[in-house]
Amino acid sequence: MDLEEYLISKFSAVIRSWPSELRHDIYALSLYRDDDSVPYRPAVYLVYNTLTHAQSRKPGNLDDNESRWNLALWQHDQWVGIEDQPDGYGKGLDEKGTQDLDIWLRSARQEHGDDVGSLIAAFAALCVRVARRLHEIGVIRESFGRDIPIIMHDDEWSEDMDQNTEKANPPGVAKEFLEAVVF
Repeated sequence: MDLEEYLISKFSAVIRSWPSELRHDIYALSLYRDDDSVPYRPAVYLVYNTLTHAQSRKPGNLDDNESRWNLALWQHDQWVGIEDQPDGYGKGLDEKGTQDLDIWLRSARQEHGDDVGSLIAAFAALCVRVARRLHEIGVIRESFGRDIPIIMHDDEWSEDMDQNTEKANPPGVAKEFLEAVVF
């Protein structure tokens, strides 16, 4: 198993462990990358938001799109992280995950050297493949009873994030999100 397969396995298990009432209320997932960690120990978090939470976070000055799609307004106590050192949000990697992360990082450094931008792009591509596979193997549709978007987030929103979100999802699944966050 490599890092991609490890992440697919871990995130699949987490998603399937959520109670059905919660899964019914979830309208979107996110794979949030901590790009500051990429050159050293990449970290990615599986985040969700619920319709109930989005409606409760809609103060008078926010429109529906912002309350639904702005990651800063999502449920920050519900993040599941795959990282080397848990910081309160995440879960530390088990021995297999640590080995897979080390192998991936070594391989990425051989290919890209110490170019931080290239390492971040390689980790972003890995996360896109993980999200896409969660759709392809049926985890999303089976768990939520429908396709829901997996948004690709990092610290700074960019056009690359829109493109990665589009690649991570089946055609049309992320349309509402992509239209809401027009660059």
